[in-house]
Amino acid sequence: MEDRTRPRDMSAADHAADPLDALGALTDAIVATDRTIAQMQASREVLLALAAELAPMLMDDDGAPAGFDAVQWDSRAAELAQRSVAAEIGAATRTSDRSVQRQMGQAWDLVTRFPSTMKALGDGRIGLAHARVIREAGIDLDESAARDAYEAVVVARAEYETPNRLRRFAEREAEKSRPEPLEGRFDKARCERRVWVTPLLDGMAELTALLPIAVAYGVHRRLSDMAEAHAENRPRGGDKSPAKLNALGKPGVAAQPRMPAQPRTLAPPRTPAQNTSPAPRRSSGGALAAGDASRPG
Repeated sequence: MEDRTRPRDMSAADHAADPLDALGALTDAIVATDRTIAQMQASREVLLALAAELAPMLMDDDGAPAGFDAVQWDSRAAELAQRSVAAEIGAATRTSDRSVQRQMGQAWDLVTRFPSTMKALGDGRIGLAHARVIREAGIDLDESAARDAYEAVVVARAEYETPNRLRRFAEREAEKSRPEPLEGRFDKARCERRVWVTPLLDGMAELTALLPIAVAYGVHRRLSDMAEAHAENRPRGGDKSPAKLNALGKPGVAAQPRMPAQPRTLAPPRTPAQNTSPAPRRSSGGALAAGDASRPG
């Protein structure tokens, strides 16, 4: 019977094993495994793209029901077909149908519009993360010639670059490949600027603004300066009277700044003949329209 309390005798092969050689063998095995994973991910992207193309075949060809616009009904039927296919795949893979539907759209775009990227992914030369970065950066390149030139440069860079570092390079190359200059695209994008509020829990809300980059950084800098000034004036365990907290802008309490008294000059009373200016216009939100606030009245 073998005595398990005695240490095992080390063979000559164990003594001869070089840790650096073992590390090299492990690295080669991991690289080969990643290459196989990338090839399998490429196969999955192709299957998802095929699922996206299969969805229109499931649409009902009976036409739009009475009272429905044909174009709107076709769009709605196509959306329902996509959701049906995504729900079927999601149930089998334990994934939400919304996630599967998004993956189907991304896979279809990658397979049909970025063939060089898909070939590199199928060969295992790049990973799925690289492929997604290439697609996201060049998604606005509508001309096939521009996309081909963009892919030729970015795919070659992706073979020896990390996805995070590749993103900035891909964005610069996509910018060079766009036929429309930046000035024209900026003018169009400025028309989409807007501000909206999203309610949150615990009496909070999120204020979001889509602005030109220079204006956005200026607003952020101004808000940061206001926050730093507020933090410097915050009481530190001393005076916490309601008047002090009110002056500092305690949440839920409106600040009441004291303004120095200024002499006012009353305007002479207006005669009925002079009082003919129209009432101030109000916007849809109830606020005075621009230019009416300074109108005498």
